[in-house]
Amino acid sequence: MSPSTCWQGIEEGRRKPVALSPKVVPLSPARSTNAALGAGAPHNPFASARVQPGALPFLLPTGQPATHLFREFCELGSRAQVLGPHGSGKSTLLHHLAAEARRSGWRVAWAQQGKASEALPSGRQQRLVVVDGAEQWSARTWRRLESRCARTDSRLLAATHADLGWPTLWHATVTVETAQQVVAHLLRDEATPLPSETHLRTLVEQHNGNLRLALFALYDWFEQRRQSKTPDT
Repeated sequence: MSPSTCWQGIEEGRRKPVALSPKVVPLSPARSTNAALGAGAPHNPFASARVQPGALPFLLPTGQPATHLFREFCELGSRAQVLGPHGSGKSTLLHHLAAEARRSGWRVAWAQQGKASEALPSGRQQRLVVVDGAEQWSARTWRRLESRCARTDSRLLAATHADLGWPTLWHATVTVETAQQVVAHLLRDEATPLPSETHLRTLVEQHNGNLRLALFALYDWFEQRRQSKTPDT
């Protein structure tokens, strides 16, 4: 399936022209009121500022860092996709790969809609354009971006829920083991014991595999434990 096929039925005129910005689009998932306010509560490791993409490392199911994925991306050609449902770590992986690209001397830009235009990366370095939420883009917007990337010899990396027909670098899924690794990382400096496997499994299932929402739910769990200091159930 091509990107244009994915967007059949979307009225192109309703979409704004593509814009490029190094600033990441803020996340706005449905979440509890306390977690939404949690950005101002640095003592809570599950505050929104702590779990948003870029704040967490991307970990493989084995618990190891994903350093080899950037090398694999370089071998895939001019474009690649990170495929998966909401809250499965796609945006976190994009941040990881963008940082790896910068460390390797690449010029990196984030392609967004509804932001002030910014030129594609220029110069003699390798160039990368990152797209988060590719399923929200119209076929017309994709054609414009791909044309500009072709003219500047820039590679494309997109996170998407729907298969774009591009080579897939990573298919993101969430397991209880993944949730345990992320929670252990967030609680590494806390005296609070980890939530039980049963508790995490229930949260992951309740939120249909959306780890981000499961982590937001743990905001209130952490506050209750911190205040009552009772064992996890």
